[in-house]
Amino acid sequence: MRNARIKYQKREKEILQMLKSGIKQPAIAEKFGLSKTRINQIALRNGYRAWNISRKNKAMMNKEMLKAIRNNQTIDEVVKYSKFDKETLYSWFNQSNSKSFTRIVREKRNEKITKLYKSGKTAKEIVTLTTPELLLNPVKLSNLNAVYRVTSKSGVKRFPMIKNRTIGGSNDSKMVLNFIKHSYEIKEWSFNKIAKELNKKGLKTVTGKKFTEPNTRVKYHLNKKYSK
Repeated sequence: MRNARIKYQKREKEILQMLKSGIKQPAIAEKFGLSKTRINQIALRNGYRAWNISRKNKAMMNKEMLKAIRNNQTIDEVVKYSKFDKETLYSWFNQSNSKSFTRIVREKRNEKITKLYKSGKTAKEIVTLTTPELLLNPVKLSNLNAVYRVTSKSGVKRFPMIKNRTIGGSNDSKMVLNFIKHSYEIKEWSFNKIAKELNKKGLKTVTGKKFTEPNTRVKYHLNKKYSK
């Protein structure tokens, strides 16, 4: 009789711990082979009400997830120490906040990408970075086009002079293009000499690079083709 009471008390203690941790009554009932009504009776007898436990858990985990965002933790890391499944955490967070967890993480990531891009980092460098904000699950960027989409949406262009490439032609200034055309057609300079003269003047291409024989030649022919 005594052993049966000890066994019963142990089982009840386990049930209460599971209830406190937020596990649903039907799941507890199935584990112990009891009815949902019986689990509810045990809960009520010990002052546990499902709605109250759920509310406390939601409030607690909402704080933890906001903290996770600040500390650049992934949702999987929160799952490990919270013991709640991913779907439950997402649901609770979305109910308590105007923006979803994923959206907040994505916005934080995009802000970091834009800042890096403006500072001079290339899309290729950004994709290979292991900066915590860029590795957050489930929104890790994996290709260059994704970086370009983020920066373009933010209205940031690393090289503002570059227009829509589909239109064709050269994006260099009229002054540079006219100088190349005049030097080649009137003065009969070589493209190599023209490039050297442009560099002497301290001029740069639209991408901030020095003029070379190849890129000067390309600019001349593009301008000639699309200026007609």
